[in-house]
Amino acid sequence: MTRSLFLGIIIGVTLLISLNIEGQTNNWRSHIEQLAEEDVDDISINNMFEELSMLEQNPINLNTVSRNQLELFPLLSINQANAIADFLEKNKPIYTVFELRNVYILDYATVELILPFFYVGEMERKREPFNIGKIIRSSRHNVQVRFDKTLNKRAGYGNFSDSILSKYPNRKYVGEDFYHSLKYSLSYRDKFQAGIVGEKDAGEPFWKPDYKKGYDHYGFHLMLRDVGKLRALAIGDYRLSFGQGLVLNNDFMLGKSFFSNNTIRQTSLPKRHFSTAESGYFRGAAAVIRLHNVDVTTFYSHQSVDANISSNGEITSFKTDGYHRVPLDFKKRNNTKEQVMGANINYRLNRFQFGVSGLHHSYNRVYNPTLRYYNADYWRGSESFNLGVDYSYRFSKFNFAGETARSENGTFAHIHILDYYPSSLANFTLLYRNYPSTYQAIYAKAFGDGSRVQNERGVYLGTTFYPLARVTVSMFADFVKFPTPKYNIQEP
Repeated sequence: MTRSLFLGIIIGVTLLISLNIEGQTNNWRSHIEQLAEEDVDDISINNMFEELSMLEQNPINLNTVSRNQLELFPLLSINQANAIADFLEKNKPIYTVFELRNVYILDYATVELILPFFYVGEMERKREPFNIGKIIRSSRHNVQVRFDKTLNKRAGYGNFSDSILSKYPNRKYVGEDFYHSLKYSLSYRDKFQAGIVGEKDAGEPFWKPDYKKGYDHYGFHLMLRDVGKLRALAIGDYRLSFGQGLVLNNDFMLGKSFFSNNTIRQTSLPKRHFSTAESGYFRGAAAVIRLHNVDVTTFYSHQSVDANISSNGEITSFKTDGYHRVPLDFKKRNNTKEQVMGANINYRLNRFQFGVSGLHHSYNRVYNPTLRYYNADYWRGSESFNLGVDYSYRFSKFNFAGETARSENGTFAHIHILDYYPSSLANFTLLYRNYPSTYQAIYAKAFGDGSRVQNERGVYLGTTFYPLARVTVSMFADFVKFPTPKYNIQEP
């Protein structure tokens, strides 16, 4: 556009007709496939699939589930989770999972979607003493092996003369032409999880005489929950989300067309990273301690990352594809050290929640991307700090939530949301966000039109109707303004 004011109006109308039959247990997999067809990144899809697979293997007892567990369940909006919690408080004990159909804001498709993850058990919660021996003996073991090989020979696997390779060393892949990954995990209900993952991409070396480490990428995790005052402990690879994501969110996010009844987020417990994705997660430790109505989360991460380095030793960009197939890739491999640490204090009282988040990150090099027309306000340096406060409050059929965050340069970003459920047949959402071009938060991921929480101001209006048992109609309009130039948009 050549106008001085760039106003993007995005209007989406989605008609989703679900033809589910009672008793079908793979409905959520179809839901994931549908998400994959939308504007949702592969890492988010993989993380969501891994989490739901684990939850399906360890279903939750509806007669003992807590409100917080429901709010963290990935297929439920905050309003839906609270409606289920209110229903259970009034009607426990329930005798069949199909009683969820009596929750006033749950449509037929949502009930069918979540059924595989819940069961009806005893009313009393028996608090088991922590016994690592019993946990290991009673754990569920899972092994996943994947092997892919292309039938068509690619150029990187061709035969090149020594003279050609001496002149063009990056023409030939140093590894074999197959992809291979191995995952092993064990879990005990929702109390304990542990696992390892190894992966090599096609073209990467695998157990060669001069490459004895086996897989190109290794990952591991260990997770504990509800041990005394310790709500959660994560060691190894994990993901975190605070508030609405203006300070920190490396958890999965849905596309706009799925946001009309699921805009409000919550500070989550640490989640395992069991995907083969080689970026977008933390490696270290995180812990959540409960003190009466307050949850305190602290975390630390230290890992080596791939980066493109300039002649003066500065980072110009990060390499996140995970490929190490040619000599140039190995020069970029793990050449930068990253440290991230932070904390969140979350207070809850009945229908009110308030949180404070802080995050500090640093590199052992200076990050200084090549100056372009669209990145003049990008963060540059070797360390940075972000601080944010978030809130949520439920009143009758209204739900208010939001977050205000500050980057180290003094710029504030805001997001505020209002959800309204007048009946079981409809819901309405109003969302306002203002992410100035000078707001800088590397680990932020929040609702928006762009991939960065930066240079965007907008108002989102969404509604979802349930006119028939198996019909969902979702509509949204998003009015967006980009105050300064963006990539491929050279005028404001």
